[in-house]
Amino acid sequence: MKRVLAAGVLAALVGCDTAPNDADVFAAVIGTPGEVRLFRDAGAGFQPAGTAPIQGLTSLDAHAESETVLVAGLSHRLVPTLLAGFMPTLFVVALESTDADLTRWVAHSWRVEASGAAMIDPAIVTGPKGRELWFVQVEGLGDPAAGEKPSRVVRTRWTGTRFAAATVVYEGRGVVDPSPIYDGEAWRLFLTRNHREIVEVSSDRPEPRVVASGLTVPHVTRVGDTLCLTAQDVSRGPSAAVELREVGGAWGGPTPLQPAGDRDSCSSPSTVEHAGARWLLCAMERPGG
Repeated sequence: MKRVLAAGVLAALVGCDTAPNDADVFAAVIGTPGEVRLFRDAGAGFQPAGTAPIQGLTSLDAHAESETVLVAGLSHRLVPTLLAGFMPTLFVVALESTDADLTRWVAHSWRVEASGAAMIDPAIVTGPKGRELWFVQVEGLGDPAAGEKPSRVVRTRWTGTRFAAATVVYEGRGVVDPSPIYDGEAWRLFLTRNHREIVEVSSDRPEPRVVASGLTVPHVTRVGDTLCLTAQDVSRGPSAAVELREVGGAWGGPTPLQPAGDRDSCSSPSTVEHAGARWLLCAMERPGG
C-alpha cells in the first residue's frame, strides 16, 4: 500500500457532509521544505529537478491531463489515520500544477459519492468518457494488504463538480495501489498484492496475472506506443524507483530510474509527460513511515 508523501490530488475522509475547503487543503499540505522529489528526463535519463513544496501526504499517484499534472493521495494532516476507518463519507482534495517546473500548486476539494468503507489509494485516470477516480475499499481495521483481506476496487466518474456513479470493477484479496489505463473502452488494472508482487487484471481477464515479484506500488503510463510501469523496489534498502516496459505482450525486467549514485528513498514513484519532458515524482520516506 502507498505509505508515503503525495503531490497533487489527495483523498481526505471527513465525517458528515463537510469537506475541507481549498484553503484548508492548501494550508495542510503546501509548504517548505518539500517532501516530494522531482526528476526530469528531457531525453538523456532522469536528472534531479528539486522538490515540490508538498508535505504531510501518505500516498502518491501522478496523472497528466493536457498541460496539468494531478496526483492522487491521502493527507494524514486533514484526517488522522486512526480516524479514517470510521469516516465512510468520501472526498478527494486535489492539488494541481500547470507550472513547467512543477514547483507551484493550487488546491481544490471535490466530493466523491460512494457507499461502503473508507477510501484508500486513490488514482486519477482519463477514461473514454473523461476523468475518473479509482480507489480501493477494505472492510475492517488493520493492514489492508496483509493477510489476504478482501478488497474492492471502485471506479467513479467526474461530473464537473464531483466524482459519482461508483462501480466495483474488481474484487480480490490483499490487493491495493490500483493503477488503471485504457485502450479504447477496455481497461487494464495493475495492483500490489500481499506486499510482495504486482499483478494485472483487465476488463477481459478477471483472473490476476503476476507481472513482477519483489516490486510494489505500480503506476502505468503510455509513452508513445509502449506501456511503461513504474514500481517501488525495496530489496536493496531504501525504496528505489524502477521501470518495466511491455514489448510484444511481455514485460521486461526492472530498470532503475534514479541517476547513478542517488541512494535516497524514492517511494510511490509515478511518471508523467509534462512541458516537453518526462517527469518522475516520488516521496521521501519519513522516519518510521
